[in-house]
Amino acid sequence: MVKGFDNVAGLSARALEVKDLFLTTLKDNYKYPNHIKSPKIEKGLNLSGSEVRALVHYHRADGQLILSSQKGYSWTNSPTEAQTTIESLKQRSNSILQALRGMEAGIAMLKSGEQGDLGLDIKIDYQSDAWFKDRQ
Repeated sequence: MVKGFDNVAGLSARALEVKDLFLTTLKDNYKYPNHIKSPKIEKGLNLSGSEVRALVHYHRADGQLILSSQKGYSWTNSPTEAQTTIESLKQRSNSILQALRGMEAGIAMLKSGEQGDLGLDIKIDYQSDAWFKDRQ
């Protein structure tokens, strides 16, 4: 369990208090192409950066189309506008799976007594990876 995020919804107590306000504010004031950066959200809602990211994750997992870019966060009701963020999430997911597989291979090497650089060049297609599919 991650420290500070022990609520069933994965949100801190403070983030849980402001989750509806957060989404309403995005929808009313930051509909694409208008953006808001995390530090402004943090200050306005008295949240940490990780709490803002947890709120974004919570609402995305609930089907909300919250966009993210270097410009900040925004909300959209357009599948076309959401596609860029979806592609970014897919790439991040693939990168995380590569790290996971590399670490698993490293543990296997340690257990077998091998040493040295693994020299792994792991490429994972998130759509065909059975481990990932089981967790969708």
